[in-house]
Amino acid sequence: MTSSEKIVLIVDDNLDDRYTYRRYLNKDAINTYQIIESETGEEGLEFNHKNNPDLILLDYLLPDMDGLEFIRELKASCNNLPPIIMLTGEGTETVAVDAMKAGVKDYLVKGKTNAESLRFAVRSVIEQTRLQRLAERTENRFRVSVENILDCFGIYTSVRDDNNRIVSFCTDYLNEAACKNNLFDLQQQTNQNLCQSIASHPNFELFEQCCQVIETGKPLSKEHVFCLETSQRKIVAKIFEIRITKLEDGFVAVWRDITERKQIEKALQQSEENFRVLVTQAPVGIFQTDCQGDCVFVNPRWIEITGLSLAEAKGKGWSKALHPEDREKIHHEWYEATRNGREFALEYRFKSPEGKVTWVAGRAVAIYSDRQERSGYFGTVTNITERKQTEFLLKQQRKQLIKINRELKQITSLLTKRNRELDEFVYIVSHDLKAPLRAITNLSTWIEEDLEGKLDDATQKNLELLKSRVKRMQMFIDSLLQYSRVGREQTPAETVVVRDLLVEIVDSLAPPPKLAIAIGKMPTLNTQKIALQQVFTNLIGNAIKHHHTKEGAIEISVIDEEDSCYFSITDDGPGIAAEHHEKVFGIFQALSSSNSAENTGIGLSIVKKIVEERGGAIELDSQVGRGTTFRFSWLKTTE
Repeated sequence: MTSSEKIVLIVDDNLDDRYTYRRYLNKDAINTYQIIESETGEEGLEFNHKNNPDLILLDYLLPDMDGLEFIRELKASCNNLPPIIMLTGEGTETVAVDAMKAGVKDYLVKGKTNAESLRFAVRSVIEQTRLQRLAERTENRFRVSVENILDCFGIYTSVRDDNNRIVSFCTDYLNEAACKNNLFDLQQQTNQNLCQSIASHPNFELFEQCCQVIETGKPLSKEHVFCLETSQRKIVAKIFEIRITKLEDGFVAVWRDITERKQIEKALQQSEENFRVLVTQAPVGIFQTDCQGDCVFVNPRWIEITGLSLAEAKGKGWSKALHPEDREKIHHEWYEATRNGREFALEYRFKSPEGKVTWVAGRAVAIYSDRQERSGYFGTVTNITERKQTEFLLKQQRKQLIKINRELKQITSLLTKRNRELDEFVYIVSHDLKAPLRAITNLSTWIEEDLEGKLDDATQKNLELLKSRVKRMQMFIDSLLQYSRVGREQTPAETVVVRDLLVEIVDSLAPPPKLAIAIGKMPTLNTQKIALQQVFTNLIGNAIKHHHTKEGAIEISVIDEEDSCYFSITDDGPGIAAEHHEKVFGIFQALSSSNSAENTGIGLSIVKKIVEERGGAIELDSQVGRGTTFRFSWLKTTE
């Protein structure tokens, strides 16, 4: 007990008794006291409020209230009740019991109290109160501490049988975290023995280990698995980290649920294993460096690409794998990137000790610690040798194509010039040839007019033959001009109703009345009308012109496909021998008599050229005496 001054409030209406108490206390050799006196209960309550005494000496009988009433009033007005020693002239046990129940620390009878007993009682009560308050403060600190930790905390006492053997444990204290935890199901129990909860584990392993801690005094720290039943009656395994320490004839337990942490650790371990497999089996080279850019790890693919081992690659040794022509540049670029903390991305070459050159695309990014400090670089090298070889070939091909294109331009220019010259030549030929032919025609006509009636039959026949030959020559020249212009004169595409077109063509050709022409169901096309008209006119005209009789049938049909139409013109005429099938499409290749002024032998050549110029094909199917069929394909849409 310290020697600091203590405040004592004496509440007693008897002046002599107050004087006696003051005189006893002032002669205390251990403590010094400041004495405050009050004659009534009301005054005593007021002095207590103002002075906050360390002890109250209270007379049981006061003029305005008794001691018990004083204590009730004091409790109602004061949160921190000071210790009270009650003094009374009547030493009845009833008063003493009531006083102690009300909270009085000691009870003295005035007639039996001397100086020594009063000083001893005052010192004892003050010291007892100090220790009690210290214990309460310590208890409060303990409770605040354990109630605010996230771990579960519990204190347990052993329950022993007659042979002093531990049979269970009773719960003395649990913090809030422990009460909420399902480990012991302690929300509904305060004194249920721990054995009943932990005994659910096979062989009572944890219970036996708790007993060993108490018997040996050696702490236990372990991880333990519990199988708990959920509200849906599902068994769930929970992992707890437990520490048990002996406390008197029991123990203190601290535990935490580490199931989630273990799951994370397992997932992390699995992730690391997956990463290890990925790095090992990856088709690209993988490397890792420290924050200075020096190599600390390479995967097998990197070793395969470079030809260096892990030991050879570590530190700055990796740069030995660089192609001599690239080494200085890449070495500088890499360490410049790592000094500045920027991403590295370049294409460069490796050269193995055996001399094998490998092009790679290198890329690396910085990796950071939990504190966001750069700890190194992680990167890849991808073999792009095939791509580089392809790029080289494409570059060579591009050069070749540029050369070919240049030559094609020259050829095109030359062809344009030749076509222009050909057009001029054809025009000149046609003009120069037609002029004398017109003169011959005129001369023959004049001779015929001048010698009218004077010519014999032979001469007249020769003149007619001369005019026929001239007319045929003019037709040859016109056909030659027409053939030369096929494909060089493009007309815009338009909507063509093929059936209407065929009706117009047949009408213009004026077939014999008994030569029937049947037109099947025809499509509508977006194409060059004049070109299609030329083809149909030639083919239908040939079928009419070369029919061996004036009676018969011609059928026009079509097969409509997705992109093209396949037209057929079939007649029941004399047919064409197989050996002449190719010949009919040749220029100036007429199968009929060369004396026919109507036949130049160029019509089918023009048809073939028109069809093929537009991406189609034409074919002939015919036998002598069984008629003829011409088939040709035609795109539905012309750009």
